[in-house]
Amino acid sequence: MRFFEAARVARACVLAGLDAAACAFVDRQCTIALTMQPWSRVRGRVDGWILLADPALAAEREREAAGARTMIVAGFKDGHCDIWGRVGAADGLDLDQALGAIAKTLPTDTPLQHRRAAAVGVLARQALGHTELPRTAQIIVVSAIPPAWAM
Repeated sequence: MRFFEAARVARACVLAGLDAAACAFVDRQCTIALTMQPWSRVRGRVDGWILLADPALAAEREREAAGARTMIVAGFKDGHCDIWGRVGAADGLDLDQALGAIAKTLPTDTPLQHRRAAAVGVLARQALGHTELPRTAQIIVVSAIPPAWAM
């Protein structure tokens, strides 16, 4: 292994909290894989070997990470908004596949990433039982402070 490859693997092992025996397992897997494949293919497998090296620790890290799950929809501006979240791996993979499948059904006159963004709306409308969202929206702001003319 070249130094930068070894350093990347070592850092991943340290961040995962692996003990020496588990690190040695990951090192052996990398050594074997690098005899047959280039680093570009091996690096994508390191995280999986870290999980295999200490399944109990991986399960504990997963339980801890579950507390960080969140989904935020904010930043409404110019008819668009931002969506950010952290979800479970299985949910993330399912969402990714669903967005890709829906995007394939949309008109191809826009880039794939635009169609994937539009697929979020399709999913939302299907969940709510709507066929289409209104094209215009009215936002009503209610204030607890009475207007000056009401005083």
